[in-house]
Amino acid sequence: MGEYMKNIKKILIILMLSFALVACESNKNLEKTIYFIENKGIKSEIILYHDKDNVLKQTNNNEILYSVMDVDSKKGAEEALKYSSDEYKGVKGIEQSIEYKDDKAVETIEINYSKLDFEEARNIAGLRIDKNAEQGISLKKSIDTLEQQGFTKK
Repeated sequence: MGEYMKNIKKILIILMLSFALVACESNKNLEKTIYFIENKGIKSEIILYHDKDNVLKQTNNNEILYSVMDVDSKKGAEEALKYSSDEYKGVKGIEQSIEYKDDKAVETIEINYSKLDFEEARNIAGLRIDKNAEQGISLKKSIDTLEQQGFTKK
């Protein structure tokens, strides 16, 4: 489980590096930029919804093979991911769900920056949220960070 937790923490850190805040109530009229990475049984897609250089919303779609988690069943995966999943519960502005399939867990994390409780989100293990994130981070900087982590544009 130690290697699994290291992989999960790395992925969570990567996924959350692009946090930004700008008011947003819907996705219509927003541009969409998608980045993807696949590494050692973990696939991650990050969709950044933005208005020019301002990221307004983010959706992360992650697939994690049970073999990466050193489990061989849905029940084992549920137990392994319970702590991570519980951390998202009740955090305003973040919706997280996990669907357990035969050989993998499929996680979706949606972040609405206009509603996000940044202080609560900063308490989620593995998330790095800049102290100035409430003022926003540019799309360009988010893309630079994702590309440095090995993500490619889809």
